[in-house]
Amino acid sequence: MNFILNSKQKISAENVIMLKAEINYTWLYMIDNKKILVCNTLKNLEKSFSEKENFYRISRSTIVNLDFLKLADFYTSEIFLNDESCFQIARRRRTNFLNFIKTSNTLQPFSQNRKREFIFS
Repeated sequence: MNFILNSKQKISAENVIMLKAEINYTWLYMIDNKKILVCNTLKNLEKSFSEKENFYRISRSTIVNLDFLKLADFYTSEIFLNDESCFQIARRRRTNFLNFIKTSNTLQPFSQNRKREFIFS
């Protein structure tokens, strides 16, 4: 799915790792290590990106692409992306995120001793 950011830029949703809010602007973090600043709120962009199942809002200021999710630790409420970045899952979004992840078919227990962690393939 392609998104038109302005008259000159188009992006593919598959190339977006995460979206990070900054007041009335949003940073798009791309897989080629580019950051794109968009003059749009995260709430408005969430409507567009939520049409794709693999984007999930984990906090007030962050939406992540679950295709790049590497590890989720529900004891500490942290997730790790493939680029080793770490994010806190908001307390009020934690239960819904856990239920969403449990219904995902890419879920695997991280280890037998640590049932609170999951890795994604």
